[in-house]
Amino acid sequence: MDYIQKNLFTPKIESASYPNLEGEEVKLLMFLITAFAIHFFKIWAMNYTKNERDLLSGVASLIKKLMPIIEKGKANDAITWVKGGSNCIFRLEDFPSVIIKGENQKTKQISRGNQWVQDRLEKAKEAKRVCVDHHFTHLSIPRSRAVQIEGMDWIVEEHMDIRIGNGAQKQIYQQDRDLDVTIKELVWFIYYTGFSDVKYENIPIINGTKKIALIDLEKNEGAWIGYFGGNKGRRGLVGCLCSKRQLDVAFSEIKKTGIADTNRKTFLSIQEKAYQRIESLERLKNFYEKIGVFKDNKKLIDKEAVNQLGLDPFREGAMILIDLINKMITNNRSSHNVQKKRYLKIDLNHPELTEYEDKSWVVKVLNALVDQGYLFRIDKVQGTFVFIQA
Repeated sequence: MDYIQKNLFTPKIESASYPNLEGEEVKLLMFLITAFAIHFFKIWAMNYTKNERDLLSGVASLIKKLMPIIEKGKANDAITWVKGGSNCIFRLEDFPSVIIKGENQKTKQISRGNQWVQDRLEKAKEAKRVCVDHHFTHLSIPRSRAVQIEGMDWIVEEHMDIRIGNGAQKQIYQQDRDLDVTIKELVWFIYYTGFSDVKYENIPIINGTKKIALIDLEKNEGAWIGYFGGNKGRRGLVGCLCSKRQLDVAFSEIKKTGIADTNRKTFLSIQEKAYQRIESLERLKNFYEKIGVFKDNKKLIDKEAVNQLGLDPFREGAMILIDLINKMITNNRSSHNVQKKRYLKIDLNHPELTEYEDKSWVVKVLNALVDQGYLFRIDKVQGTFVFIQA
């Protein structure tokens, strides 16, 4: 029995009536039932501990065997990398119910790495206590244990049923399911713990549920950063939400914590910008619905559009530009969500545009395509690059 499996066996005792039992007989019956339950639980607990011990031992042995591959950051049939960088995260094909986390083996320092592991485990333990104390039912902290291999600690963590990646999770949040309770609980969890590294990959929605898995909880720089983000790529809870309803719930609960009153002016500015972002996102959704992008995220711009632009002097250049945009849409592999896939960067020095010395016509054509409903908007012009939402 895998210690990570969610549906652990528990005895089911049907209710029954005992009309002929009274007094001492009832007491004796209850005593026997209690004794049986305690005995069964002890047996289950022994098996549970043994299974967990066996799993950790098996994982440790396999990691030791695969260490030459792990140190090089390579993959093979036995190991699948989830993330590299300063920390390494991977899965073992022989143990699909867990995920392994450790310090990057190329730059490892045993004392620092072991402290990193212990800090993570301690934060997870504290998070579970907060969830229990406050009866949070929509927040789930993966179970985790430490194993030591050649003096180096590793985390063996329960593998949650989630889609990996910021883009994949953003797409789930954008579906705008009823996450009211989940968001409320997350607001208060951040308030009680100071959890600050809030981004999609650390608060993923568990597949088929309205629950959130809380992952990598060791950053505790305060609730303000947890809510509104900050440096080092901190998105913040508000930055992860994708609908007016989600923002309404979040801001309502955040106000209850009292943190908004600590810097009222900044809070109101953050709130205004958050709703503006959602309004822009809704306009984009409506635009994509209208032109059929949700049915085909590689939908191209019709070249006949050039006849509607009213820019006859730039007709040839417009045809080349439309063809270039269509190639970029087709070749863009960022397909986790439509918005990212169709966010393009046009280089005014692109080889196909070099025969035109004056590049001002490019922006004129792009503006005409926006006006005629073929592009959503020009996001910004930065040096020789024009960023557009196609």
